[in-house]
Amino acid sequence: MEKPGAPPQLLTSRLLLRRRTLADLHANLAMDLDPQVYTNYDIHFNARNGAANPRALRKAIKSEIASGARGGRAVWVVQWRDQSGFLGLIELFAWTAPLSTAISFRFIKSAWGQGIATEAAAAVLDFGFRVMKLPTIIALVHPENRASQRVVTKVGMRLDGEVHLSQKSASKFIVYRRNHPNIAALQSPESITAKRP
Repeated sequence: MEKPGAPPQLLTSRLLLRRRTLADLHANLAMDLDPQVYTNYDIHFNARNGAANPRALRKAIKSEIASGARGGRAVWVVQWRDQSGFLGLIELFAWTAPLSTAISFRFIKSAWGQGIATEAAAAVLDFGFRVMKLPTIIALVHPENRASQRVVTKVGMRLDGEVHLSQKSASKFIVYRRNHPNIAALQSPESITAKRP
């Protein structure tokens, strides 16, 4: 049974994006324990104040899976369309400074260099704009993470400044932004009125 608010399954030509379950815990933990994957490049690594020990990280991932899409967060596992497995994660989550919805992703090393991140990001952006009617989606990318900068540029995101995670943090991230193709209509008074329950 789908959890309330669980993100819907998305399909691309090669990929299946599905909700994360407890069956993904081991693969997710292994990915996040790989120092080449889960580094200071990752926005969540910095938000958690660095890498956690395996026990604490396992507990955090298990809690995230149990909570589903609560807290303005939708997480998809990315796998090949024609076979089961775990290639990585992609998600949309609420971000406050600047106020927006952000996209982030990370993948196991064997999935690098195959266009998987670009294909998955394009599908999630399409879902965010076409189905969720989000006016803007941003990406927060570490200045040294050239691969992710190439991905977000390929899916039509444009440089939009930089941000520090907190006043105490020295970690600086580049902000990339993409607006809904019809953002003016989304922000019109008629559209706002129509969206009210």
